Order: sequence, then structure tokens, then C-alpha cells
Amino acid sequence: MLLPSPVYSNLAHLKERPALKFSIQEGKTKNWFFKNSKVAVQLVVTSGRKSCIIAAFPAGNSGIGLWFKGRPTLKLSNAQAGAGQSGEIINFSIQTPSKKLILKKIILNNIRILRNAPPETALIPIEEKYALEHHIKEIGSIFPKVKLVKSSYGTNLIFIRKDFNLNKPYQAILTFPRKTAIKKIKTGWEFTNLYGFISFQAQFSIPFKPLTPISLNRLILPQVLSEIRQNSSPYLRQSLRNLEFLSFKQKFLAGGWRFFTYFGRDTEMTLLMMQNVLTPKAYGIGIQAILNRISPQGEVAHEEDAGSLKEYDKISGKPFLHYPMLDENFLLPILFLQYLDKLTPGQAKKFLNRANPSHETNGETLLKNFHLILSETLPFALSEKAQNLIRLNRGENAGDWRDSQQGLAYGKYPGDVNCWLVPLALRSIEKISQKFPKIFPLSKQAGRLETVWRKSQKFFLVHYSTEQVRKIMKIYLNSPLFTRQEKKYFLSEKIQKRITLSKFLRGETPAILKHGLSFPALSLNAQGKPIPVMNSDPVFELFLGRPSDKEIKKLLPIFTLPYPIGLKTQVGLLVSNPAYTLNPKDWKNLNYNAYQGTVIWVWAQEMLRLGLLKQEKREVSNPPLISELKAENRFYAHTEKELGPLLLSELYTWQVKNKKMNPVPYGVLKGSQTEADAIQLWSSILPAIYMAEHK
Repeated sequence: MLLPSPVYSNLAHLKERPALKFSIQEGKTKNWFFKNSKVAVQLVVTSGRKSCIIAAFPAGNSGIGLWFKGRPTLKLSNAQAGAGQSGEIINFSIQTPSKKLILKKIILNNIRILRNAPPETALIPIEEKYALEHHIKEIGSIFPKVKLVKSSYGTNLIFIRKDFNLNKPYQAILTFPRKTAIKKIKTGWEFTNLYGFISFQAQFSIPFKPLTPISLNRLILPQVLSEIRQNSSPYLRQSLRNLEFLSFKQKFLAGGWRFFTYFGRDTEMTLLMMQNVLTPKAYGIGIQAILNRISPQGEVAHEEDAGSLKEYDKISGKPFLHYPMLDENFLLPILFLQYLDKLTPGQAKKFLNRANPSHETNGETLLKNFHLILSETLPFALSEKAQNLIRLNRGENAGDWRDSQQGLAYGKYPGDVNCWLVPLALRSIEKISQKFPKIFPLSKQAGRLETVWRKSQKFFLVHYSTEQVRKIMKIYLNSPLFTRQEKKYFLSEKIQKRITLSKFLRGETPAILKHGLSFPALSLNAQGKPIPVMNSDPVFELFLGRPSDKEIKKLLPIFTLPYPIGLKTQVGLLVSNPAYTLNPKDWKNLNYNAYQGTVIWVWAQEMLRLGLLKQEKREVSNPPLISELKAENRFYAHTEKELGPLLLSELYTWQVKNKKMNPVPYGVLKGSQTEADAIQLWSSILPAIYMAEHK
């Protein structure tokens, strides 16, 4: 049993009950979340293959992480959070049944450093080199100063790291009982207790001021809160807690713990999907955060450096806002048009005339974004050539939510941007300009451009005959990608009525594949040719667009056909299906362990459900089509009932076991590229689904 330590004598105020406190278990990782007016922190404890303890603070996007050698089981208890003399603090106890525990790494730094460690990222030696060149002591190093302080209570192992111009340090204090031996070894620190298990108390503190929380009552419309609080679904109520945890008056955080900062796209897409449940105030906070970070050229910031990284940027003269993405620019006018629906004309004028940090009005900032969009879409409108579509920025390997070369199958022209977001953005600019012609005199130009850009989809269209689909499926399923058990499972999946994939491969043809299969490609290569990866991005058209019956029927098969023909699985909607490329490299790069591969991103499935619900309620009635839309929504709603906490995570994957497809937390399976956040801003949208279903 741990004895009290004098280190904690001044922390009695930590007993203040947090306004928000909850935990989430995912595999062998447990997450604790604390938030009140003085502190916001997520504590992550992982046992097994990646045994570690991480305390992540939204303040300064900063944190402290401990990584342990081997696979020790870590049990956490007595966690408390609050504000101390040195800043925000988390205080907790750890036990492990081992008699020996080796701490192989400790990092006190920005979350962007922690989420890539171990091994260290390239930024760390850059910080160290800068500190040495400018004779700055104790700064920019992942190796903090260490103190051993012994007392009658035990031993305090103290790690302190100062950071650039900050007056207060990062600090981690580990307090061990007297019977524990502490030894510095070549590979880290060794803790030994020959008479029992290892245990210690920990106190982590960071040197940044807390962000200002916003209460749930100011985020969610009163009638929505009232209805949800009467609902028995624990995950519906949990989604509200997640949203509240990630919401501050300064900005919305993208997700915890790996993305504890502003992401433009994540804010935009969350607001779009949550329109029917958010208050105008919450909507305004999100949009203002976006406008405050727009570049002089009108680009929406993708991410910002905060805390330690921002301090480093200031000293080194580097920008702390980053603008590599394309989709965020086109999402802004779509989002702002929705915001106008929440405002009276007077409120809208007041918002547009409000000054922002760029020393201009919000209207002037929006106008820069609109001009950027018009200038970038004009070349294609003049030529209608694939090479003049929207292409990744020079020197960038990503430009949309898939955020990687691999995610776009190494394409250069992202399909979601060119097929869906550009036309929707141009239409939104036209409508906004009609409402406020003096501020935005762009109505006619935007309208003409939208008409031409509707033709962009033809460059991405992929079509296979029935026999071609059959041939591709045989090759794909016979590849080493699938185990015998997986192949057997997928062959038994029904395509339509009684026709399984196995029967289809033997010659039977369901009506849905009678005329073959068409779908929009994930991207175009450098030569403007489609890369035939089936993908979930047409959800943008179903949710944000106004597709005709004919257009909906063309899109539906990718969502209704089972994988590996389509994207539908018993555990949810896949975001990619590389089968049709017939390229083993694509199959490997976009498999169930790939971050944007044959995995399920929660936001994409929820946007699909919102799109299906929206199209069900169209003014033009088509009973057979509406029945199909309702059936698919029921299917995806049913899959969500089996997910548990994964329903609110960033993404998850799958595993075939015991003749069944099972959902698995992303990052658990061997070979996973990274891990997933336990909570994510754009995954916290169940309230919007609930209200759309009950209107």
C-alpha cells in the first residue's frame, strides 16, 4: 500500500469534483477523461504490447508519456485532476503485478511529439540542435533533468523539462514506497521490489493555461437535450459527453488524445452533420475559429501548432498554422450557407461585420475564400480537361480527409473534392451571394462555374461488366490477402436475395449486377486516369447534395453490395475497397490494418445514415427507392448496436472469427499502422442521427 508523500501535500484542492468525468475501455487501453473550469485532461493507460501511460492536456496540446519495456499489466486508480501552482495537474496511482518494471522512455512535450513516440520524430533533434546553437539550457530536449529525493515516505523520482520562453516547466513526479529499489540503467530506469508488486504514485503537470470550457447547455439545443436525456441509449448520452469534452470557447478539438488541437476539416464536417442539434452559439464558435485562422490567400487552416511547438515556431520564424489541404477550402462556403439558416438577417449582418484577428471583417475573410475557390475552379471550366481539375498542392502528398498518399492510392486528383465538394461549394457561394450581393458580388460567376463542374464526375467514373466483376472477385479472393476462414466467410455473403458471392462466381447473376457495376474512383493519377478504388466519398452527395432518383440509384450499389464487391459489411461501411485495381500493392496498402483502407470510419457511416434519412424525406416521392433507402439505413443502424464504445471512436477494423465478422478497435491487430482515438469530434454525432430519425 502506498504511503502519503509530501509531494502531494499541496494538492488537497484536487479533490474538487470535476464537472465532467468518464472512462472508456478499448481493448487493453483504458481512457479517463476529466474536465472542469480549471483543467481538462485525458489519461491513457495501455497494457501489453505497447505498455504506456500518457497524460494529454488540451492546454498547449501538451502531455507527458511513459513507455515501459516488455508487456507489463498496468492498473490505474485514484485519479484526480485540478490546478496547482505549476499549472494543470493529473494525479494517480499505478500498480503492476511484476516485481521488476523498466521505464524505457519518458517524454514531456507537445502531443504531436508524443503521438509519434517511440521512436522519436525528426522534430526532437531539431529542437535540441536549436537549443545548443543558441546556448539555451534545459530547452528542447526529450531528456529532462532528473532528481531523486528520498524521505521517510519513500523516494520521489522527479523529471523536469523547461521549454523555450515558458516560465514554468513540465514536471513528472513518480513516488515509490521505501521498499522499491530505483536504479538508472543504460536503457532507462529500473524499479525492483523483491517482496511484492511494483506500485507508485504519479503527478504530471504542464505549464500552459487551460482553455475555457463551454457547457453542454450552450452547445446543444434545449429541446434536443431534453429528448436525449429521456432516451435509454448509453452511447447516445456518451456522445454528448464526448462532444462536451472536446468543446471550448476558443475552438473545438479534433479528438482525444492524439489530436488535442484545432483541425479545420474536423470542425467543418462536425458542424455540417450536427446542424439540427447545435445552438447558433456553438455553430458560431466553430465558424469563427475557422475564420480566425484563414490565410491571406483565403485558405482554411488544416492544423495549428500550439504550446511547445508554437513557442518553437516563434523563435525559429516558422508558421504555426498549416495549409496543405484542399477539401477544407471548399467545405467552408457549404458550412457558412448552413449557418445562415440558423440566423436572422440582422444576426447574419452582425456576424459578417464582426472584426477578426486579421484586422478585417468576417465578410472580408469569407470573400477571400470565395475568390480563391473561383480562381482555382476557373481553369477546368474553361478547358474541361482532367489535367485542370483540382490537384494536390505542389510538394504535398495529401489534400483531403484521407490525409496521406496511401489513402488516395497515390493519386493526385482526389475524387471527393472534384466530384462533390467543388460543385457544392460553388452552389453555396451563388446562394450566399444572392443573399448578400453587396458583400459577395459573385452570384453569376459561381453559378456558371457550378454548371460546368457537374461534368467533372465523368473523369472518375469506372465501369465493369458482370463478367469483369466476376473475374476480379475470383482473383482478389484467391490472393494471399485472405485466410481460408475469411475467404469462406466472404463467399457465403449474400449479394441479393438467395444469391451468395459463391453462387455469383459460379455463374448466377443477381439483378443488381445484371448490367455490371459502376462507381466513382477514389482519385486520378498524375496522367488524369482513374484509380479504381471503390470508396465511401459519395456520402457527401447523399448528405449535402440534391441528387435525382437516377443519380441515387447509380450511387446506392456501392453502399448496398457486400464486401469484397462493395463496401457493405456486417460491422459497418468500409471507406475503401481496392479489389478492382488488381494491384497487390494497393491490396496491401489499403487492407484492414491500413488507416484509410478496408476499415470503418465512424463519421463516414454516420454521414451515410444522415444522407439516407435526408433522401427518404425528399418532396418527390418514389416508393420503391424510398423503401430501399430505409432498408439500408436500418441495416447500418443494426450494425451500430453491436459496436459498443467503438461506435464513438475515430475508426475501427474487423476480424473474421468463429464464422463471424467482428469489430475490432483499430491499432489492436498486429501490423496496424497507428492507433485510433477513443473519442473523436466528428464521431460524436449520434444526437444528429437521433433527431433526424425522430423529426
